[in-house]
Amino acid sequence: MRTLLCVVLARPEIVVPAGGLRRPRTAESAIAVEDESGNVRSADNLYMNGAEIFNFTVNAVPKSVDALLKRALLSRSDIDLCIPPG
Repeated sequence: MRTLLCVVLARPEIVVPAGGLRRPRTAESAIAVEDESGNVRSADNLYMNGAEIFNFTVNAVPKSVDALLKRALLSRSDIDLCIPPG
C-alpha cells in the first residue's frame, strides 16, 4: 500500500496575529475587540478565512498533488490512501 501524506503550506488565511517572534503576546494583544462582522477576538486568537481556505483546497491542492505524483512517476491510481494534515 502506498500512502500519500498531504502537507499544505502556511496561508495568510489562517493566522494567529500575536504570539510569535514578530509579535510576541502581550497584555494588549490579549484584549478582545469586535470586528465589522460582529466577531469578538483578540490578536492572540486564531483567525481563519473559511471561504478562501475552501477555494484554495479545491483549486490548488489537487494541482499540487498531481505535480507531486508526476515528479514521483506515480499516478492517482497508484495511491490507496491520502491522509490530509490535521
